[in-house]
Amino acid sequence: MAVQRIMDKLDFSFVIAEGMIAEGGEDSFCCSCLPAGDSAMIGAFDGCGGAGSQSYKSLSGKTGAYIGSRIVSGAVYDWFQEQYIAAGGDTERMAAGIGDRIDRGLKICKPYLKGDSRLAGSIVRAAPTTASICIAQNSSQGMILHLIWAGDSRVYLLDEDGLAQLTEDDVEGQDAFSNLSNDGRLTNVIDANSQYELHTRRIAITKPTLVFASTDGCFGYVPSPMQFEDLLLQEILMASSVEGLEEGLRNTFSENASDDFTFVCMGFYFDSFLNLQDMAAQRSDVLNREYIDQIPPESDMDVLQQLWEKYRYTYCRFLQ
Repeated sequence: MAVQRIMDKLDFSFVIAEGMIAEGGEDSFCCSCLPAGDSAMIGAFDGCGGAGSQSYKSLSGKTGAYIGSRIVSGAVYDWFQEQYIAAGGDTERMAAGIGDRIDRGLKICKPYLKGDSRLAGSIVRAAPTTASICIAQNSSQGMILHLIWAGDSRVYLLDEDGLAQLTEDDVEGQDAFSNLSNDGRLTNVIDANSQYELHTRRIAITKPTLVFASTDGCFGYVPSPMQFEDLLLQEILMASSVEGLEEGLRNTFSENASDDFTFVCMGFYFDSFLNLQDMAAQRSDVLNREYIDQIPPESDMDVLQQLWEKYRYTYCRFLQ
């Protein structure tokens, strides 16, 4: 359900989250806005179903992936509600506080993560999950985005210059395009039995911008990043309201994904849905002319690779 006018400069937010198995989806999310109205938080978490596929009788038969994503999303939510202000706007302190809260949650749960010893081994993890978190802080310099992540779930923005990835995937030897077909190995995930790293980045935005956290169930089944941007733009243009956009994206993800999907979105500086559509229309004209119209019907990989080499300069503009 979309929520509008949460705080100054934040015009709306909404969450789309569906699992492939009823009551058993291994994605999770969190979102919150502080009562003072100057900060908001979103997060998307993808329980790693391969390494975390072991189920636990002591935890109602849920898998480690299911448990991990929910422990971590709950820890991030609790930290934001109780300890965010103490971080004083310092991204590194935020990451350290979140990491401590996650570790506390995993430590409490760890005694229950006892399963079939025949499955033991380096490939099996206790409660593995990704995390992609964005904390938006209203300031005199604009909206400060504090980005904290581990794994290959992502935080993106979409503005008049196009789609941009704000977090870097912890995937071995792949970029956002090649990983769609090669499915590279994850090199860093949160887990109860292993060390992990929470990466950080801080940027500021001062113009109309969509910011969203997403698991790979949303973007991982589209042939290229530019086609993922086109999907988003077309849904914005076809909708008549924030609620309509939420419904349209949910339907599109459901039709295309073969995995759980989670999409947690915030819209800044738009003032109205028509302004969002105006931005999308102008950007769509550019995207279609320079990229989408150049893609043959069969999505030839050589053509997509050539277009990606051009598109990546704007898509990766914050990954420096």
